[in-house]
This record gives sequence, structure tokens and C-alpha cells, in this order.
Amino acid sequence: MMNKVSKEKVELYEVVRPLLHSAYSEVKVMSGKKQSEQLNLNKVKIINKLLDKVLILLKDEPTIEFPSKTG
Repeated sequence: MMNKVSKEKVELYEVVRPLLHSAYSEVKVMSGKKQSEQLNLNKVKIINKLLDKVLILLKDEPTIEFPSKTG
């Protein structure tokens, strides 16, 4: 049985995907730098918000096995 994806989820995906890709690229570049450099706290908050949106997109997927968000 094929699941239908809502228009809202498609729109959310289209917004989140490039932002998440950009964040990934930035973290990847930072991972190659000195360990003494830290990721800006605001960037961490933005990445966490993006990941919250990803969880919304994946919540109905049968393969998602993330623990529920606490706090």
C-alpha cells in the first residue's frame, strides 16, 4: 500500500532540505578544522530546529526508530 504525502509535508520538505544540506556542509567543513573551534550556539539552535522539522516529516515512517524527544 502506498502512503500519500500531504501537501504540507511536501512544502515543509522543500523548505527544510536545502537548509539542512547547508547546515550539514557547514558542520562538515568545521569538522576538518581545529578542535578548539566551536560551533556557534545560535547555529546549534538552528540545526536543532531543523532536526525537529525532519522528525515531523519522518514521524509516520515505519522505519523511524528515534527515541521520543524529551525536555
